[in-house]
Amino acid sequence: MSPGRLGELEARLEHAAKTAALRAKVGAAGPDLAGTLRLDASGRLALSVPNALARGLHAALDEPGAEASTGEGAFDAHILVMTSPEAALVGPDAITERGKSFAWRLGPCREVEPAGRGPYARVWSAEVVSPELARLRRSYGLQGTPEGGFRVDFAARRRGVLGANDLSKGAAVDWDAVRSQLPHFHAPDAAIGAAVGGLGGAVVGALRGPTEETSHLRRTLEHAGIGAALGGVAGNVVGDRTRRYISNTKVPWGYDGNVAAELRPKSPRQFVDAAIADKPTFDESAPDVMGKLNDGAPYSAQTWKNYYLPARRELMRRTLGVHTDNPATDFWARGRGGDYTVNPARQGLDETLRRFSGNGDRPLGDAELSNPSLLLGSNAFSGDLLSDAATGNHRVATSTGPGGKLDAEISDRWDFDLHPDEQDRYATGLTDLAGGRRPREGWATLALRHLLDRALSQEKPVIRQPMRFDQSVPSLQYLRHDGAAIGSPVTASS
Repeated sequence: MSPGRLGELEARLEHAAKTAALRAKVGAAGPDLAGTLRLDASGRLALSVPNALARGLHAALDEPGAEASTGEGAFDAHILVMTSPEAALVGPDAITERGKSFAWRLGPCREVEPAGRGPYARVWSAEVVSPELARLRRSYGLQGTPEGGFRVDFAARRRGVLGANDLSKGAAVDWDAVRSQLPHFHAPDAAIGAAVGGLGGAVVGALRGPTEETSHLRRTLEHAGIGAALGGVAGNVVGDRTRRYISNTKVPWGYDGNVAAELRPKSPRQFVDAAIADKPTFDESAPDVMGKLNDGAPYSAQTWKNYYLPARRELMRRTLGVHTDNPATDFWARGRGGDYTVNPARQGLDETLRRFSGNGDRPLGDAELSNPSLLLGSNAFSGDLLSDAATGNHRVATSTGPGGKLDAEISDRWDFDLHPDEQDRYATGLTDLAGGRRPREGWATLALRHLLDRALSQEKPVIRQPMRFDQSVPSLQYLRHDGAAIGSPVTASS
């Protein structure tokens, strides 16, 4: 063995010995901390941990791209005691220790690479030692610790945040990230590129003239064919990146916005980020954006940034034909007949449903859930039931479900074309132009948005979301098109 390898081995053994000694010390001595045992909305049994503790650990973490969150939804520090399947196997009602206090001790921090293809490439946790929690699990016939041990997850880094540097030595390539960057096929873009390339090739062939073996016409046609092929590929790539640029610069709020101002490049770096790196570049917290919701409401800001904004951006990217499906992170899934519902396979699904059912700065309460006919029959709660997450003036159809429950189906088409009032103003502007008059202010923006929608839209995503209200609970259950449940019921307490 070379001296270098021997030194490396000695260093690793020394580090392992120090870590083992620290763990033994932590498990044998130190102050006890305590938390309350609870069953969360997703069915997991967890011990509460002060968010301030986890946020403090995140603040002290010196890792680029690490965010103080390890799941979709509000930051919620905890120690996982039983997974949802384990708690369901035991039976939630059989767990009589809920609400009681359990002691634990904080151990060393560690970094892990999550299994599977979820949204996170790295997770940072603090190990936890708790004989009381281990005894609790054994009392219900489970192993002493859940998979991965007792721990407090306090930070995570999403895949692709650091680009190529996000991959450690020997780590597997994130093929989902690679696949998402490949150009999608866009027939109009390829056709335009082929036409331009073919014309250019024909000109080159004509200028080069005939040869002894090839006539002038044949040489021109050969160059035109090569030019059309290369132009079609180039046109598709350029069109794909143009569509990505639009999806990353226009705030995805349907009809609203000054399209010309939003699409104008702010700097070379912003253009590269939006078109080449395919990263959102609009200001998530700009006053004109946040003004769409209730100013100053913390829930509103968080829900907009983490739920409404990316959900609408996904619909815009589906419209433009540049979205790459990822069941773990997508907000929407295509159902029967090509219409969309909330994605049943999304990670953090229950929290997503709760946010989608809120009215901007708070979730639904007992008043709305126990009287859904008023909720569905009025526009009093403009942010409720997918409005801010996906649609605008959506249509609602109601019927009587099993056991007297109220079934409803919300449907609307997502696009950024002109709504009826704007169509009238657009037509008036065309009339003014034909008569030699100057259109009214704002007409150019309407025209640009209309042309962009007509030229670039590859589909018009239709949201058709069935749901069922149980007024006796009260609760709201999202459904798939085949009637199967999506996630857990939304209740006022969830």
